Amino acid sequence: MHRAQEVLLELESDSSRMRETTKGRRRKKEVVPQLSLFGQKPPLLEELEKLEIDSLTSLEALTKLYEL
Repeated sequence: MHRAQEVLLELESDSSRMRETTKGRRRKKEVVPQLSLFGQKPPLLEELEKLEIDSLTSLEALTKLYEL
């Protein structure tokens, strides 16, 4: 158990030294939007996303479903 504590202390001290030396060199990472695996969204999905589901009546929802 004593050896494990020595190793842990050594690793922690190495880690803190690394943080001190790299502190000034860190850059903000640029956020890159993830590309779709299949390219563009299918038109059906785009039309579904445009719908305001909460504002549709039951009959309007069924009619839209039939249209799609």
